[in-house]
Amino acid sequence: MKRTKKDCYKIDFIESWDLVEEFYSSFSGSWSSSGKDALRLIRQMRNLKLDKEIRAGQSLTTLILSRNLNHGLDKEPHIQIHFHGGNKMSVISNFNGEDVFNSPDVSIKFEVNYTGYLYEITQKLLEKELILNEYDEEDLDSFFASL
Repeated sequence: MKRTKKDCYKIDFIESWDLVEEFYSSFSGSWSSSGKDALRLIRQMRNLKLDKEIRAGQSLTTLILSRNLNHGLDKEPHIQIHFHGGNKMSVISNFNGEDVFNSPDVSIKFEVNYTGYLYEITQKLLEKELILNEYDEEDLDSFFASL
């Protein structure tokens, strides 16, 4: 749901976290370990009220964090978190405005926890202004096709 007033963004952001939490709750079978890891991290971040300042989304099984006011992502600053199961995740950040797969800032694999590198890049993301992103559906299709 798009809202045009900037002061409504916190409601949208919280709803976005609700949706990704629901998504990872549905993991079962061989994916259940990844889902549990994702939920643990999401709850850590929500306990710190990050759900009011950062939009959460997902593409396939990847958690994506941004400061976009609306759903959708192009080359805006963002963080991608890939859950591997067994308490392992990898993190890719993109703050340089390039296609994330051609020039990611960094990718690190480590234990699932909101500390260290993930904490640092999340703080960097919080320093970014809110972005009023608006895309045509075909723009989004090309982005998600590249993932």
